[in-house]
Amino acid sequence: MRLWDLETGVTLRIYQGYSAGLWSVARHGETLYTAANDATVRRWSLATPGQWVWDLPGEPSSVAVHPAGDFVSVGFANGTLRLYALPNTGGLLAEVEDVHEVDVQRLAFGPDANLLASAGFDNTAKLWQIERTPAGPALTLVRTFESHRRAVHAVTFSPDGHTLATVGYDGQVGLFDVM
Repeated sequence: MRLWDLETGVTLRIYQGYSAGLWSVARHGETLYTAANDATVRRWSLATPGQWVWDLPGEPSSVAVHPAGDFVSVGFANGTLRLYALPNTGGLLAEVEDVHEVDVQRLAFGPDANLLASAGFDNTAKLWQIERTPAGPALTLVRTFESHRRAVHAVTFSPDGHTLATVGYDGQVGLFDVM
């Protein structure tokens, strides 16, 4: 992975260490989080060359950092979704199996930090409510979007959080009201 200076086109830093393909990158402040097919989630500082690596069971395929920075969501190739504590503990906070039939391709938090969207190779996108409980965050399925004919490979929220946008390998863009 390379960090580029957009004005000059010069590579500022090369991040190395993967033994398989990089699938997802999320930024929170001056920190990048990545998920790769080598079963790792890595934390990279934009300010220093250090890194932080978790060895996770399974094959991570997507990652998104909660806007408050207190946990990270990780999607796996087997359809599982997990929440892990940040910044340094990496402790498992929540797990939902069979979020998608196969690969959780992409994840995105809503701007109000109470919603999480997932995109899967099962042709669906899903909307999850994040609830704060005494035991930690919990996920509740709110809605499944089944409009795509092929895998959904991207999800994002509008700035006001009222619309979820999806992109599928079927060449379609979906716009869905989430309120």
